[in-house]
Amino acid sequence: MNRVDPKTKTLVTTTFFILAGILGSLFRINNIHDSLPLLIFYIVLTLNTYYSLKLFTEIVGKHTLLQDIVDGLLVIAYVSLAYTFNSPKLFIYIVIILFYIACLKYVLLIGRLNEPRLIRKKIIIDCSGLLMGVVALILLYSNSYFIASWFLATIFTLANIFLLFVWPMYKLDR
Repeated sequence: MNRVDPKTKTLVTTTFFILAGILGSLFRINNIHDSLPLLIFYIVLTLNTYYSLKLFTEIVGKHTLLQDIVDGLLVIAYVSLAYTFNSPKLFIYIVIILFYIACLKYVLLIGRLNEPRLIRKKIIIDCSGLLMGVVALILLYSNSYFIASWFLATIFTLANIFLLFVWPMYKLDR
């Protein structure tokens, strides 16, 4: 089986996630006031995913079956986010699942890539995303879905500004 060109894979995947987000926002948002922070989170996640795919599709060679399964689970979690804009609780649970799977994805790359610092940083960042989701869940169960949703959107947006533009995460240490 021929490997898909990394640039094509990045554009097709990102476009798919953008379309899922558009459809989710058109058909699953009942109250923009409640859903806005979740939509902001999704947009920032899509931007982050573009840069992540752009780098990692270039440096990851042949995928194993396990990696393909993990990637499939990530796609399912990602699309599920787009269809839960109307449910902060479900959205936050899926964020936790997504970051857990993302951590697993990069743990599986340890020893397969000649970029140990990059993999370590990516795992730390994804584990931080998992922790952020857990804190948002705690806030949600403290009877404040509004604060939980805005916490998620604000922290994730600020972290991505830092990791994409101040201390660029998605570059090789060469």
